[in-house]
Amino acid sequence: MGRIAVRRSPSAVGRGEPPGPPLPPGQHRRSDADGAAHGVLPFGADAFSLTVWARQHGGELYDREGNPAVEPEVLAAYWQRELDLIGSGAAPSVAQLSESLGLPLDQSNVVVGTVAMALISAGQFTAFQEAAPDYDFALADWPADADTAPGYQYLKPTMYWSASSTSDHPAEAALLIDFLSNDVRVAEIFGLERGEPGNPAFMEAVRGRVDDNGRHVLAFAEEMSGEIGPTPPLTPGGASDVALLLSRYNQQVLFGDATPEQAADAFLGELGDSIRAAR
Repeated sequence: MGRIAVRRSPSAVGRGEPPGPPLPPGQHRRSDADGAAHGVLPFGADAFSLTVWARQHGGELYDREGNPAVEPEVLAAYWQRELDLIGSGAAPSVAQLSESLGLPLDQSNVVVGTVAMALISAGQFTAFQEAAPDYDFALADWPADADTAPGYQYLKPTMYWSASSTSDHPAEAALLIDFLSNDVRVAEIFGLERGEPGNPAFMEAVRGRVDDNGRHVLAFAEEMSGEIGPTPPLTPGGASDVALLLSRYNQQVLFGDATPEQAADAFLGELGDSIRAAR
């Protein structure tokens, strides 16, 4: 699935106990500044969450021709929702969010307990759970407005196997890709390291080899299978830096250098220029 919520179980926060696992001497939690844990780590700076947001509002990030397709008002609302979450105290402050940028997984907000919920890919679940072994996490569907049409969730490939069109050995490259995609011995080696297998034979091969966390992920994927909509269009050429663009404009919104509307227009203009320049 594109993104899902990871929730800390009721036993993990609350009860008057400091959130998160114990820290080594001399370290501190970022929430120590205000003494509070927050409800959610907001979206705002990644193409995965923006894609789901666009689909929840009847659109896509790109169309089938490779052009930016998300409406400016939808993108502006995406950033305004982030500001609303921060302003209400449901999410960490702008300063706290900025401080957490680039931190490794074991220091991330969910793992250290500064937030109770985050939007991640299902394939990341085992990594988060292993980073916080003293706490129980649970998978849940994306939050959505009451009038959101079904089908906004999607199966997002974690990687694509590809070969160069100018390869001197196209037949051998095709054989390698076929082996990586269809030989169950590969499934036994990879397990869930690269997400849930898309090949049904791979799924059966790993099912009996995964631990409890892996079984939880597979069960959630099966539970959500009826909610899946069409796969979004591929990221077009020239849009490989979309995450950097989103992060830059998101920072402008967070620090008040641009309104969500101004940032949306500028982001879509720059993204469109980059795509056109690559054609």
